[in-house]
Amino acid sequence: MRKLIVLILIASSGLACDLTAQVIQTPPPTDLSAPAIEATSATGSASESAPPDVQNGETTILVTDLGPTETYVDENLGYAFDYPAEWDILALPDIPGASVTISSWQQEEAGSGGIPAGGQKLDITPLLQVSYMEAQELVRQQNQGIDLVETELDLPYGPQAVLFVYPVEEGLPEIRQMVTSVNGTTLMFSGLGETLTFFEAIAYTVRAVE
Repeated sequence: MRKLIVLILIASSGLACDLTAQVIQTPPPTDLSAPAIEATSATGSASESAPPDVQNGETTILVTDLGPTETYVDENLGYAFDYPAEWDILALPDIPGASVTISSWQQEEAGSGGIPAGGQKLDITPLLQVSYMEAQELVRQQNQGIDLVETELDLPYGPQAVLFVYPVEEGLPEIRQMVTSVNGTTLMFSGLGETLTFFEAIAYTVRAVE
């Protein structure tokens, strides 16, 4: 968890572009524009909390159904992603390149308090001064000696990505990170939670917008 916090702080120091963001309500996604998408219910099989069924460079992805969703859109940087409609979102559109935090519980402000039982959250951070390849190497360097599971992905909407799954330790939250690039901006998805049921389902919806 300390590595995750350090990584987010490093990423935040390179923010330098104007950001205009909005949240729009959308119906549940019915087509992720991928050749094969297999979904499971949120209370279904045990595979939900395991790494996705993805081989390097393939587009067959096992994800959890998000149910009703909203869509976060960053019009300036040109990316969007979906998240469960009942989740809380914290965004700072007046701060250039600020991270977006979404959580399964209501937060008063970013970084306040701990994670409640069963809670999970994602931070989406634009890395404005870091390339896609540099961001991957940053994760590896910050986690030397940790047995990360690293998987290369072709996401349903087209972007390439690398998923990093951290080893699970008893009594500690699960941690996952995904690095991708959308419309020339490197994005870091960082997840933390007792069980990260929705990490892949949310992160894999990231896409370019005009």
